[in-house]
Amino acid sequence: MSANDLQKEIIILIGDSQMVGEENWRKSRWGNNHMGPQLERILAERGAKVVRISRGASGVHFWIKTLRGEYSGKLQTKKTKAWTLDFLRKQKPTQIIVSLGGNDSGRGHKYFKYYAGPLMKELKHLTSNVTWFGPGPGRNKRSHRYRTRADKALQEIAIQAKVIYISMLDWVSKDSRLKGLSPKQIRYDGIHYKDFPAKCYAEAIAKNIRTTL
Repeated sequence: MSANDLQKEIIILIGDSQMVGEENWRKSRWGNNHMGPQLERILAERGAKVVRISRGASGVHFWIKTLRGEYSGKLQTKKTKAWTLDFLRKQKPTQIIVSLGGNDSGRGHKYFKYYAGPLMKELKHLTSNVTWFGPGPGRNKRSHRYRTRADKALQEIAIQAKVIYISMLDWVSKDSRLKGLSPKQIRYDGIHYKDFPAKCYAEAIAKNIRTTL
């Protein structure tokens, strides 16, 4: 990958709390050191124009309903109301990157088929280049088992929708730079990554993002 390999790309990033972060960190407890802002910076440094939209606690139900203008639940804000399919279309994306699955890990295959399937298809209508990154590893054996089940369901649905799917269940164990760190050093609250671990997470995703032009 060259320094400007994404120079002509317009990339939309969609995600949950792992993707959340604000440059004006004094107005947000998330700051700009979580995975999402770091991923945005990495892609921008490679020349891409990046549009990042994210909502904590969100999953496939929130995103398909929000993009269709049908969501009215507790996660809705003035900002999320603007995130419609029309909004995404106006960005003229060359590719869309999705990072979801952790908040849905307790759901079954039928749930994913009902919500993730249509979401993938709607995104494919906007650009043929859609890549979906599944949930990261669970914090204990039980949560990891749930995330493994969600990962399998999402991968099967992605194949049907002709969406590129990349499992992220083992990205931590594959990164030698994180070996020797305690679970709390890697995920400060048991769920989220920040600072160096978040940078590693962003890099693990970014290395799979290539030019489509």
